[in-house]
Amino acid sequence: MKQVLLIITALLLLAGGILLSIKFEEALYFFVLKLGLSWVWSSILIRLLVALCFIVALKQIFNLFNRLKQVKNWIVALIGIVPGFFLSFGISPIYDIDYGMLDDKLKIEELADLSADTNETYLHNGNYELIAFLDIGCAHCKMALKKLNANILAGQTVPVQLFFHNDPEDVQNFLASNNGENITHHNLQNEEVFVKHAGYEFPSIFLINPQGETSYHWVGDEMNYSALDYLLSLEQ
Repeated sequence: MKQVLLIITALLLLAGGILLSIKFEEALYFFVLKLGLSWVWSSILIRLLVALCFIVALKQIFNLFNRLKQVKNWIVALIGIVPGFFLSFGISPIYDIDYGMLDDKLKIEELADLSADTNETYLHNGNYELIAFLDIGCAHCKMALKKLNANILAGQTVPVQLFFHNDPEDVQNFLASNNGENITHHNLQNEEVFVKHAGYEFPSIFLINPQGETSYHWVGDEMNYSALDYLLSLEQ
């Protein structure tokens, strides 16, 4: 009976580690939104939990055999951590742009021009704000919008302003599909005007300081865990 319990426990732990790796993004949002942890530490903790599942599962398997029961725990940990980390990284890879405050130095020179091109629906509020240019056909834009919405739910006080050049009905569908309906958005006249302000890579996200100057600019998937934590740390 004891051996059966050990086998079941090991299988459950292995299944838990695999499921946690597959559901990495969902787990990440849970840790940030429900547990109040930072994006950086949440991403690291999830991978450590996957490794821990494999280590404890391996210990249970070793306990099935008299010879292996005597193996020291630190040796079991060294053996188990390898497949645990490889599984986590294989299913949900770590990229070199996941961490660190990336910034390509692109600036928005004149916010007044941006206001004029939205028929004054956008006006700089004299505080920190995030200006995000999104294209509805861009996969990174969808992910960025979900992360920005999650950051707002997690307590980000820096307001977010979204800018589009697409058909308004398509924009509404895009917002509804990616948890962005409650974020203020503006429509620019056409793609040429959109690119003039945003640049040529999307999403194009600018952090504007109270003086109306660009503090950071992120493109593509560079709106990473470090950037999200930084935005949460800013106070108006």
